[in-house]
Amino acid sequence: MTSQRGFVPRFMHAWRDRLAPLAGKRIGIGVSGGMDSAVLAVLLARLRAALNIRRIVLLHLDHGLRPPAERAADLRVLRRLSRRLRAPLVSARVRIRASSAGIEAAGRAARLKFFAQAVRRRRLDSVALAHHLDDRIETFFLFLCRGSGSRGLSSMRVSEQLGGLTVIRPLLTFTRSEIRAFADLERVEFHEDITNTDRRFFRNRIRHDLIPLLTSWQPGFLRAMSATLDALESEDAVLADLSGEIFRRCVVSRARRWIILDRARLRGWPPGLLARVLQRAEMELGGSGTFGGHENLSSASAALSRSTPFSLDLPGGMTLRMSRDRIELRLPAARAD
Repeated sequence: MTSQRGFVPRFMHAWRDRLAPLAGKRIGIGVSGGMDSAVLAVLLARLRAALNIRRIVLLHLDHGLRPPAERAADLRVLRRLSRRLRAPLVSARVRIRASSAGIEAAGRAARLKFFAQAVRRRRLDSVALAHHLDDRIETFFLFLCRGSGSRGLSSMRVSEQLGGLTVIRPLLTFTRSEIRAFADLERVEFHEDITNTDRRFFRNRIRHDLIPLLTSWQPGFLRAMSATLDALESEDAVLADLSGEIFRRCVVSRARRWIILDRARLRGWPPGLLARVLQRAEMELGGSGTFGGHENLSSASAALSRSTPFSLDLPGGMTLRMSRDRIELRLPAARAD
């Protein structure tokens, strides 16, 4: 168990080493009412002077998926946290409708939209999320089972740009047990999500069954996985730079609601790089970069090597249309408001 005395210096070192230039002085913190985001909020509020943070805003989106009593409990905890930290709480509620990519993709798109609105209205520099090492490893196995390349397998960066947002994850090198130890020592109040133990969800089976089994076989499993994920992330960055250069060369025109690419210039590149170009285009329009799932991404990148028309509907109402010479990625009119 990591002591409070060790936890805070490690947190400050990680922040100064990788996040200080990116985070800015005005930070929104995505909070759910759960332990991880409550700990993150407490840490940033306590260390705001040392970390050169001028303003903190708590950001909470209710997806409307859990029972009313659970959602109300989240809000009660968050209001008390807001008062304790003297940080404003911005909350909103949406009704999530599953897209062809599933309820998780729809939820991610809704959160990005909510965060983007809060960043504009509150003039924030970045949004901090409370994902930790266990989350990152769980996501690795989720993408592994779905079929994914290095981008999916190494997902959850310490910092990244998502739809124009600077997203940071200050707790990504800490384990769940370390965060819980800090919460216990600091008496951080939170509301435990009852769905976190429901094994009907695949992520929970990975969390409660697979990872403990692998850790029992190899006690250093979590740290070994951390090193593997860092290596994948480094290799992925090289491919991201190359695909970014290809994307820039192929842009014909762009506006707030659309991007048009030269299809002919993209032919001949390997499918893996073409998939990344499409993901980059989606993120430029505010999407998550997942392209609605591996199947969508594979079919779209394969279509790029041909000259026949192709179309695809993506999460959030985004559409992909390919003519003989052009690729158009477009948002619906309502999304631009």
